[in-house]
Amino acid sequence: MARRSPAAEAPAPRKRAAPRKRPVAAAAEAASLPSPLPFVPAALDVEAMHLWNVAYRLRRPWQVSLAGVPAHVVFAPRPVPVVPGVTLDLTIGGRPATAWVPAAFAEEVLEVLPPQFDPARLSPQHLAMLAEFAMLPGLRALEDRLGAAIVLVSLQSQAPDETRGPWVDVRIIRNGREEVPARLLLPPETGEEIIAALGDGPPPGGHDELPCSVAVRIGATTLPVADVASLRVGDAVLVDCVAGADAAVVVIADCLAAPVVVEEAGIRLEDFPWPAAGSMLEWCMTTAGQDEGSGADAEDTALAMVPVHLVFELGRLDLPLAEVQRLAPGVTLPLAVPVAGEVDILANGRRIGRGVMVRIGESIGVRIVRLAGHG
Repeated sequence: MARRSPAAEAPAPRKRAAPRKRPVAAAAEAASLPSPLPFVPAALDVEAMHLWNVAYRLRRPWQVSLAGVPAHVVFAPRPVPVVPGVTLDLTIGGRPATAWVPAAFAEEVLEVLPPQFDPARLSPQHLAMLAEFAMLPGLRALEDRLGAAIVLVSLQSQAPDETRGPWVDVRIIRNGREEVPARLLLPPETGEEIIAALGDGPPPGGHDELPCSVAVRIGATTLPVADVASLRVGDAVLVDCVAGADAAVVVIADCLAAPVVVEEAGIRLEDFPWPAAGSMLEWCMTTAGQDEGSGADAEDTALAMVPVHLVFELGRLDLPLAEVQRLAPGVTLPLAVPVAGEVDILANGRRIGRGVMVRIGESIGVRIVRLAGHG
């Protein structure tokens, strides 16, 4: 049997595939993509913001009489339904203002007029005069409340002109009837004063039962995060800021603070609660020192040296808002004094363990008896 030559045994060389070409359409599409545009937020109307903040804060309803029907008006930023309406131009103390109401509501108010007055045949000025006559008792009471004369100038079928200024949305609520949406365009110079005069003051009911966290703290210190991570049960932490012997600080909602005395009978306030930020008692807040090193002149900090604020807490309870508002010097908090100087250890507001107060030379410290994650 004849042997094949080496040339005959060698495999046929493969042809190298031609490089794939990018589709011309895809390249053209990529080249035609628009360049990103910078985001430009909408400009803030400062005057409108102030007016809306005054109008929509919680307040008592504005009591009014409309064509002899008692009603109350509430300021509520709800969408106004797309319905036919009328625009009433008026002046308050000589300054122009405008009100918009649905056409059906305006017709209902004008029903008290004698039948010989046909609104369809009257001019906007004459309609305003008749509307003023129909609402005269309510307008007089409103003038007395505002201390300014109100004159109705024109009444006509028209949508509110959004370009004239910030409109304030209100709701007219009458007993047993569906609420009526309305809008007000008040004088820029006196709009806030008018709204305050119409219905200032807190709403009825309030939030007297709203629970508020009340904590009693005896000291605090700040350590690098590496030192905090290395803590173990049995270690002692030196307390930098201490309220004093038989003293502590009561902290309300991590915002207000007041000095207290720790007695066998309880924990007694020595002063009214005041904002803790920026005061001598700021150390008792769980957020104390967290804004240090921030701002334009902030410097780089090694991760191991990031500060952690430790707060040592005797205990806490929840009090209703109404009771918190009545806290004053001499009031004793219904909180039992812990035995053996036991305290909770909080790191940046989170409880990480428990300890007992000890004396370290001439200083006060806390010896750790329990630590989260270490049994």
